[in-house]
Amino acid sequence: MTLEELIMEKKKRTKRKRRLTKDERKRQVRDWCTFYRRNWDIYAVERLKINLKMFQRLVIHLIGVSDIFYLMCSRGLSKTFMAALAAFIECLLYPNSHIVLTAATLKTAKKMVTDKMQDELCGRFSPVLNWMYENKLIEFHYRDEEIVVNFKMNDSWIRVLPAVEGSRGERATALIFEECRLLKKTIVDSVFVPMRSARVPAYRTKPEYENDKRLVERTKIVYLTSTRYKHEWFWTSWKSCVNNFFAQTKLVYNIFAGDILTSIYHNFKTAEDVEADKAQMSDIEARMELYNEPQGEIEGSFYTLQMFNANRVIKRAFVPPTTEEYIVKYGRGEFPWFRDKKDNEIRALYVDFAFTDTVNENSTADNTVIGCMSGYPNENKTRFLRNCDYMETYSGSEKDESLLRIRELFFYYDADVVLVDLHRFTLNPLNCWNVLRAS
Repeated sequence: MTLEELIMEKKKRTKRKRRLTKDERKRQVRDWCTFYRRNWDIYAVERLKINLKMFQRLVIHLIGVSDIFYLMCSRGLSKTFMAALAAFIECLLYPNSHIVLTAATLKTAKKMVTDKMQDELCGRFSPVLNWMYENKLIEFHYRDEEIVVNFKMNDSWIRVLPAVEGSRGERATALIFEECRLLKKTIVDSVFVPMRSARVPAYRTKPEYENDKRLVERTKIVYLTSTRYKHEWFWTSWKSCVNNFFAQTKLVYNIFAGDILTSIYHNFKTAEDVEADKAQMSDIEARMELYNEPQGEIEGSFYTLQMFNANRVIKRAFVPPTTEEYIVKYGRGEFPWFRDKKDNEIRALYVDFAFTDTVNENSTADNTVIGCMSGYPNENKTRFLRNCDYMETYSGSEKDESLLRIRELFFYYDADVVLVDLHRFTLNPLNCWNVLRAS
């Protein structure tokens, strides 16, 4: 019997001529259960009465037939909703399922459960799930360290845990990593991946089935993420999944990718809204957030993007104290806002003044830039290490405030010299430092 014939037969059975026998009922339950387990998308649409777009049906179907599934999409393609729906379907179709859904923080996890599971799936989108929720067959429990969704009819549950060391100890028949690029790889590998365990349905406890290895079910793993930089761990995991999708392996791998154009096509967003968002982003941010293009260097580059990003972060930046901090801590002899000055270290305060006669009071077109930079020899004294420790701006119309701030920063930073309006050198701390050394 074809798929269409099976669905039409089900719809025609509005009135039964006779009651089904016990064997007929068992056979029908077995057939429909097998059919729905192989077609999660049809179960969501026909049984749960949830209207899904075509790409959503494809994603849900691939999750159902996969051992490891990877979804990498841009913003606005309902990744969180599909993760919640997949977890619900797993629990409904497989009794005694234990689903662990991981989020970066418990606050994010709570928002996912309340918005996607409780309000949408059990509220507006599915009358079937809404009936189960109102009749206490599905219960939500919000706790301090976890969130639990219990399915009372078949002893399945979903636990939403934050990606921290304290989440150890659970056993899961399926793992779902929501926005996995935000999770630490060490936490994923050491805390969550070892949770995998095979589902134990009631029939497998019988002597004739308990030792049959063919009946042991594999643990499903689902990764959902937006894209970012290629040096992050999610990109290596994505490439591995793509390679295994084409290779002959014992596990079933599947992948899916989508960008903002899919969202516009299905009316999740308008083209005008996307253009407005794009105007506020840099080109790289737009390519990553909207067009789902991971960013990295070309093959064979001497300098990698990871090297640049690592050096963009100041591990111990200069943080000027507030007036209250200065009054309280300076009187005690404490200077917690920066490190001690090294031997042979030079600290400079560089300033690029805005022209106050060309700046209106409400304009931010031209700003006074004040920055702090330091330089000192390395341990071998073979070269100077240069750091841009701090930078802030003032509107060109705030002349008196910027002059007062320069004096404050000069004292707080323990600067040796002030470099004022060095034109093209000022906005480049490296060139500014070269001018200072030459002088």
